This record gives sequence, C-alpha cells and structure tokens, in this order.
Amino acid sequence: MKRLVEQFKAVGIDHNWANLEEATALIGAHENLMGLYHISDAEPLNGTFDAVYFVETIEHLLDHHIELTMKKLWDLLKPGGVLICTTPHDGGLSEQEVFCPITRKTFNRYQHVRSFTKQSLRHEFEEHGFEFVHSFATEFSTRTFKAKSKARLRERLGRKNPHLVCVVRRPT
Repeated sequence: MKRLVEQFKAVGIDHNWANLEEATALIGAHENLMGLYHISDAEPLNGTFDAVYFVETIEHLLDHHIELTMKKLWDLLKPGGVLICTTPHDGGLSEQEVFCPITRKTFNRYQHVRSFTKQSLRHEFEEHGFEFVHSFATEFSTRTFKAKSKARLRERLGRKNPHLVCVVRRPT
C-alpha cells in the first residue's frame, strides 16, 4: 500500500482493525491515500474502482468467507474493472505444518488454509462470475538482474516460482 500511494490514488480495505491501524502508522496522511476502511464500512465504495489489488489474502480464507469476499470484490469494482490477486503458488499446506504441544493441534505456520495453482485460482474466480484475463507465476523479490534471471531459469527448468498472480475482470 505504501508503494502504491507513491504513484496512485488508493484506498485500503481490511477485515482486521489492527491491520488498518498499522497501515495508518506506516502510511500516515499521504495525499494519495483516499482512506482506510474496515470491510464492514466499505459499502459506500461499491462500484467505484477501476482496479482492486487482492494481495496475499485468498489463501487465508475459510470456506464460509470465500462467498462474502468474492461478492465484496465484485461489488467494489466498476463494470469492466480489473482485480489483481496474488497468492503463494501451489504452497504445499502440509509442508508448512507445525505442531503445538500445548493444544496438541497441527496448523499451518502461515495460517494458510488453501493452496492454488494457476488453474485452480482461475477456476475460483470464474465460478464467481469474473472473466479471466491472465495469470503467471513469479518471484516477488526479483529486484536485481541476477534474481530476475534466476526466476526465469527456474521456470524454464520446470520448477515453480513461489508466487502466483491472477488478473480477472468484472464483466461489463
């Protein structure tokens, strides 16, 4: 969000008050920050956005949150508006499990409850009425030439890059 407001007018929406407070502390009163909203207060924003970033969130949603979240994303976009979703790429849930000796339960260390491939993420959005535009796997930490080359080579060798980006559109 901090980088986004350096170049564009932006609004932040979250379901967690603590995240909104942290964003306020990090970004402050930047001239391009049009506001930070709790999702329960975001209804006046419906139909106002040409683009929405849905960043590293979908993998945390429980089944009963998917429908509400997809509806909210749909509602926020103008007809023809674009949604850019990022998530870990095929993030093996069982590989990140840890055991809590106090509760004697196993859980994902990052609190991920679902994992996506290009195809499954596309399918998730299409099931909710969005039109698929494009998806690709990438490495977000590719700021140097060496890192960019390594990410391209990883894909050519048939290994997956760790991040997935999916672009969909609300039909006009």
